[in-house]
Amino acid sequence: MTYPKRVLLSEGEVERFLESDHHGDNSEYTGPGRQIKVESIGKTLGIDKSEDHNSEKVDRSDFGRSRRKTGGKRGNKKKNPAIKDSYKREKSDKRNIYDKEVDLIFGEDLTKGTTGRNSYESTGFRSIDSKSNLNHGSGSDSTVDQDRTRVFINTRQSNYSGARSERMQQSQERRETEERFSDVRSYLEEDEEEERLQRRSRWKLLLMAIGLFFVIYEIIMITLVTLKPQSGDKARSVMLQLQGAVTDKTESKDDETSDTEGETSEAATEAAAEESSEPETLTEETTTHVNESGAVFVENPVMTVEAGAIGVSEFEPVELMFSGDVYLSDHVMEAYQASGDITGVVSQAYLDEMKSADYFVANEEFPFSNRGTPEKDKQYTFEVDPSKVDMIKEMGIDLVTLANNHTLDFGPDALLDTLDTLDKAGISHVGAGKNIEEAAEPVMVSIKGRKIAFIGATRVMPEAYWAAGESSPGLLAAYDPSNLIEEIKQAKEQADLVVVYVHWGEERKEMPNEIQTTLAHDIVDAGADLVVGAHPHVLQGIEYYKDVPIVYSLGNFVFGSSIPRTALLRVTIDNTEDGSENLKLRLIPGKSSAGYTRTLSEAADKAEFYSYMESISKGISIGEDGTVSKS
Repeated sequence: MTYPKRVLLSEGEVERFLESDHHGDNSEYTGPGRQIKVESIGKTLGIDKSEDHNSEKVDRSDFGRSRRKTGGKRGNKKKNPAIKDSYKREKSDKRNIYDKEVDLIFGEDLTKGTTGRNSYESTGFRSIDSKSNLNHGSGSDSTVDQDRTRVFINTRQSNYSGARSERMQQSQERRETEERFSDVRSYLEEDEEEERLQRRSRWKLLLMAIGLFFVIYEIIMITLVTLKPQSGDKARSVMLQLQGAVTDKTESKDDETSDTEGETSEAATEAAAEESSEPETLTEETTTHVNESGAVFVENPVMTVEAGAIGVSEFEPVELMFSGDVYLSDHVMEAYQASGDITGVVSQAYLDEMKSADYFVANEEFPFSNRGTPEKDKQYTFEVDPSKVDMIKEMGIDLVTLANNHTLDFGPDALLDTLDTLDKAGISHVGAGKNIEEAAEPVMVSIKGRKIAFIGATRVMPEAYWAAGESSPGLLAAYDPSNLIEEIKQAKEQADLVVVYVHWGEERKEMPNEIQTTLAHDIVDAGADLVVGAHPHVLQGIEYYKDVPIVYSLGNFVFGSSIPRTALLRVTIDNTEDGSENLKLRLIPGKSSAGYTRTLSEAADKAEFYSYMESISKGISIGEDGTVSKS
């Protein structure tokens, strides 16, 4: 048997070869090339229609038994006649077919001595590294390359389908096809690698652009913060000073001509501008905040600012408001959610009173935080999510004292979160800080020409470490009142009035104990003009010591539990005939249940409340409108 010159043919050329008369007259070739429709080279060369082949019988009775449950649903399925019964046998047949195919392509009978596959590999044609090696000596090179590449790509993109045995057969055929056309693999991989590099380069550029955007954004934000050191507060303070100076000059020169008034105003403006630049009056470290009522809060009490409420003359009566303990408990949260705003927690009548005051102070009996662990061996521990700080703002509270026995329920981290939350919300705080200096520092407020200092302290702490140290966060403790007394004396030198809010006493006791009265008198002796207390969770009495009012406990105000009696304390600061400050106290009675605090509306209920307060107080009387006076 003879074959043409040894060449590598494409599938189409092999098909045409099989159907042609190239076998010669003496050819012993009896293959079926001219008898059937050729579907593939391997399939055609692998067919043997001899009698021996047809007579071969194989027992397949137990093939695949291990994968089938006897009597199961899968056993009832009809077998697809197109699927080979034995994968191993089919694989062996395919190998033989492949060997014959290779022998035919190379034009030699390579089955003698060594198999066609081994001979094919020994020729070196399998390892092709460049396009120059794709020329196989026959036919159009470009046509052969395109055909082989197309077959290889189609093989890669094919999907498996059918039963498991059919999928396994397809997988084997795919691998064999890829091996046959592996000479085009390197070029496909080069294209894929180039595409991957291009995609990676585009991603790098995108990430670099995003990073550059954030860097520019940070630079802009830092620049804005750096170039704005409390400029708004300074301008507001200067404006207030100008207003006061112009008003004074205008009132004293009513009979002068308009030209003289213009010169006076210009002189006053220059004088105020010069004063605003002096370090002892206002520095960059001094910042102020003005609330809705016109109260000016000064962060650094040593560097006070002479400022009155905008649009209001100086030395008008100042209205201060005080409440007892405030805790946003579960009952309070439920009442708030049911109504959708603070009117579900505090009645509108109370809200009107609270918001009509110039400055509202309360005792915050909890930390704002989501961190920390509860204090060990403590019966009640409180903590509120920082997002609920808006409820404090809705009540109109301007300042809170944190000096109490619950602020550190969840440790120092929770306390620091509380300070940060209040600062961001614009709510001032006293009695606690990052160290003893901050905890003892008063808050100085200028309202209608009066400078008022607020100080918070506690004599109720479950653990000694709750007291602030030189470098540790905590509270201003009053067990040893020396620090508190010193702060009061220093504040008195700079402020017109000093208010001290103290956490003390025994829970559920209506009368103050000796420790409370002694400490209260010491505070007054140090220079305080008003003393307000909390902690017993009930109301305690009122007394005057050296004409200074002492309210020992305002009890609970918003707490969640049932509160049969509560009250707001309204303090009006006015001048007496001799020019000294006069404080007028008025109680606004109420009660609370299910997280809702409301005023007493019935006259009989109010009268009963005032009578009760007189009974637990010393040397006072209360009028029909709740005004407190010395008896």
